[in-house]
Amino acid sequence: MNEEAISISEALKNLLTQRYSQPVEISRLVRLTGGASKETWEFVVSLESGKEKRLILRKDRKGSPKTSLRLEADIIKAADSNGVPVPDVVYSEDFHPILGSFMITDKIEGETIPKKILKDERFVETRKSLTAQLGKILAGIHSVNCEKIEAIGKLEDQLKFISELYYGLGYYLAAFDLAINWLTEHKIEDTTDQVLVHGDFRNGNFIVTEDGIVAVLDWEMAHLGDFHEDLGWLCVKAWRFGSDKTVGGFGTVDELIDSYERLSNRKVNLESLKWWEVLGCLKWGIFCILQTSLFLKNKNRSVELAAIGRRICEQEWDLLSLIQPMQDNSSKQVHDDFDVGSILEGKDRTEIEIPTAVELLEAVEDFITESYSKTDDRSVSYYSKVAANLIEILKRELTIGPSIKSSFTSQLNRHGFNSEKDLALSIRHNPKSDYEMNFELIKHLVTLKMAISHPGYDNKN
Repeated sequence: MNEEAISISEALKNLLTQRYSQPVEISRLVRLTGGASKETWEFVVSLESGKEKRLILRKDRKGSPKTSLRLEADIIKAADSNGVPVPDVVYSEDFHPILGSFMITDKIEGETIPKKILKDERFVETRKSLTAQLGKILAGIHSVNCEKIEAIGKLEDQLKFISELYYGLGYYLAAFDLAINWLTEHKIEDTTDQVLVHGDFRNGNFIVTEDGIVAVLDWEMAHLGDFHEDLGWLCVKAWRFGSDKTVGGFGTVDELIDSYERLSNRKVNLESLKWWEVLGCLKWGIFCILQTSLFLKNKNRSVELAAIGRRICEQEWDLLSLIQPMQDNSSKQVHDDFDVGSILEGKDRTEIEIPTAVELLEAVEDFITESYSKTDDRSVSYYSKVAANLIEILKRELTIGPSIKSSFTSQLNRHGFNSEKDLALSIRHNPKSDYEMNFELIKHLVTLKMAISHPGYDNKN
């Protein structure tokens, strides 16, 4: 074990010795993949009685904003008392000298990786009933009695909060500014009662077995709010993981609404659902900016956080798909002006026969790909795949990047702007400006970004 793992192991041993009132030993401590704001560790605690327990530790990730996992633990207990499937909470604290804010829960067996849930043969029958089950679970969450949950907050105006957060970050993405204007214009006055909102209810935060969903995870964003928020967030395209089905990649909106309305005695407003889906897409885009900023500011040099920065343009594209002024049934690949494959074929060489920059990257990529294909360590395999994807992006940046940049600048200049910042500020300060003209220009600009970061993305529904 490295130094970090040793210190975590010692801290867990001391804490759980007190918790179980008997000497314990910690073994098989391993950090799991996923989670951009929290670290997740799995370990085994052996009691003096001879009994072993598999447990999960969640703690704040280095450099991420601090949160209260003690509050999260209280929310999970309240949800459990209302029949919502959740892990049992073993211990939680907010100010530990080694672990910081943390929570320890039982380990629940099952699958959490979205692409496996969506594609593995063992879940073929399971997927058919997941959407109805999610409707039932949300009905249970939204009827939790929150009176005994101390310090749970209410988010008064999320659009105002998200907009000000975005402006304060100093980013100027015209698609985001256009979306903020759309959300402002289409905002629906909240007339619903305030309920417990999970805040991150999506594929990836469920543990699934062949019998269905056995636990809902990651309650750190829970708060009081409009029940449409959880429904809309569940429909955001980022959580479909390449599938063409709107709800989590496995179900339809009608299935979700039917189950939810039948079990919650609430009526879903379709306009509110759409509004919260658009806000959710914008919110995820801004979260991507926040997470990659940790990498850019050297607070956390994770390859995953670096990769997230190149996913921001996906949210730009998804926002445009949601707020387009008229129905566009085209499914053209977003980089139809550029044939990446043919460009990579014609590699420029110096007069001396040496590998090009692209070929060097390909060699590193092959090494990484071969390495993760041979390892049983899920963490190593996951981050190796992320690194290989980054190399693909860099190869495109080296080859088609100059052409992309030239076209990008040319399009802006043609409409009287020197930069995307100028365009974004124009939209921000003149919300009544020509929506359709701005939309078409922004769509073209985002198409150019996607040609490098994620060509073919629009073919993944």
